[in-house]
Amino acid sequence: MPPKIHEGFTNHNLADNIVSGIIRFFVSGKFYMIFSFLFGLSFSIQLSRNDNERSFILRFIWRILILFAIGFVHHLHYRGDILTIYAVLALSLVFFIDCLIGGYSSSP
Repeated sequence: MPPKIHEGFTNHNLADNIVSGIIRFFVSGKFYMIFSFLFGLSFSIQLSRNDNERSFILRFIWRILILFAIGFVHHLHYRGDILTIYAVLALSLVFFIDCLIGGYSSSP
């Protein structure tokens, strides 16, 4: 139960509800889209500078494991963490690297 001094802080007026609705519409959830775009862009840049080396794949997997560890520790404290989801989905990119490089465009 909140202290008596803070009891009136939960009463919202019309202006509070309008501002809260605007923030929810324009800001909340948009960071997932921005971070997903930046994650894909960074993978694309790394892949374009790859030169078809196996060390790229190992280095990428190492980075993803570190991302998963950071996300897991963060998930212990905050349940809305996205880092572990990025790490798990990024491992699927390893299986499609040949397609992304252009392996699918070769004629049969």
